[in-house]
Amino acid sequence: MKEHTLNHLCSDNVDRVYLETLELVCKTLSISIEELIEIDLAAHRRKAAAVSLIHSFS
Repeated sequence: MKEHTLNHLCSDNVDRVYLETLELVCKTLSISIEELIEIDLAAHRRKAAAVSLIHSFS
């Protein structure tokens, strides 16, 4: 894995990741996917509410 790829994965603006990349990171660190990924439900809800609001004005 390239250093640039790893740095991007650690940033706040990741919008997609290849499953193979997640698998490689988990295997390398000897961790499960649950230990690797944290879902911010509050941020997800805010984003969904904003999208809903935008669509209501369309």
